[in-house]
Amino acid sequence: MRLFILVLFVFFTIPVKAYALKPRAMLLVDFFSYENESGKRSIRNHLEAEFSRSYELKSREEVEDMKIKVADKIDTDDCESDKKCIKMMGDRLMVDYTLLFEIVVLGGNEWSIKGERQKRDGIITPPIDEVCQNCTPSKLRPILSEMVISLKPGD
Repeated sequence: MRLFILVLFVFFTIPVKAYALKPRAMLLVDFFSYENESGKRSIRNHLEAEFSRSYELKSREEVEDMKIKVADKIDTDDCESDKKCIKMMGDRLMVDYTLLFEIVVLGGNEWSIKGERQKRDGIITPPIDEVCQNCTPSKLRPILSEMVISLKPGD
């Protein structure tokens, strides 16, 4: 009986937040006019690290595999920008949120960055648009970090 009371005491005294699960999400990052593979990898890694603080992210492999399966099913070549494809991917991966980032090199060193969070029920947070002047991947990181803060769950 003492053990039972001790277990109940411990269970009810630990903060409830410790038991809260992070919402599940998939991250899609699309690059336009940017061909530097190591730069792309660095940016993706940064976004994954930042978002993993607030979300339980599906792995790149899971997302890529599902993208191929869904694209074959609905017969599309561009699953990353096809809203129906993205919705099906999220449903099949059973994620609560889809996080979309679009990074476009406009010319010279000017980059346009768009971030968006879509909830499974279809609610979309207003997109966040930023422009980075004289941009490099290292100059882009603080901008991305600020965008990630704005796209945290519950905001």
